[in-house]
Amino acid sequence: MPPTGFPRYPAIPVATNEVQLVCAGEPRTVLEDDGVTERRSPDGVRLWKVPCMLGSSGQHRRSEIVQVTIASEEAPAVEFGERLEADRLVVFFWGMERNGELIAGLSFRADSLRTPTARKAA
Repeated sequence: MPPTGFPRYPAIPVATNEVQLVCAGEPRTVLEDDGVTERRSPDGVRLWKVPCMLGSSGQHRRSEIVQVTIASEEAPAVEFGERLEADRLVVFFWGMERNGELIAGLSFRADSLRTPTARKAA
């Protein structure tokens, strides 16, 4: 019998001093399954997904394109190719069963995304 659900795992903090984020596309609003309704945070704020190249270095240099979700009424002011900083970046494991197929992955969330120069200007 296939599993009927995945356990819920807590958010895992990402050491932002150990990874690099680079904007890899335009921010877009997160939509519900109907493809029209905007998804909102529990406190009613619009959610945005920002495609980012997440890189890490160490013994093995590695990078992946990920989507970082943030809550903000306005789209984050980021441009393709810009280096980004994230406040309280976390990763969640997610899993689901759809049509008998098991799908799993990682979901990244942050309180905010900004360029390093934006922080200095503030």
